[in-house]
Amino acid sequence: MYEPVDENDNERRNQIKQSFVIDNIKNENGDIIIPQNMMLHNGESNLIFTDANDSTQIYNFNLETGKVVE
Repeated sequence: MYEPVDENDNERRNQIKQSFVIDNIKNENGDIIIPQNMMLHNGESNLIFTDANDSTQIYNFNLETGKVVE
C-alpha cells in the first residue's frame, strides 16, 4: 500500500512512499499464498486475488483485519 510522501513539501508532493507490506498470507490449510492478479473490492476494504501456485483458487483478503476471509 502506498501514500503521498508529504503533501506540504512542494518538491516531493507528487512522490509516494510504501506505507505497509502484506506478507505471509496463508490459506485455511496454513499454506503460503503468493498473490497475483489483485483487485481492490468492497469500497477498497478487501483485496481479491489468485494464488501464483494455484490459479484455480480466488481469495478475498480483508485489508482491515489482515486475514483471508474467503
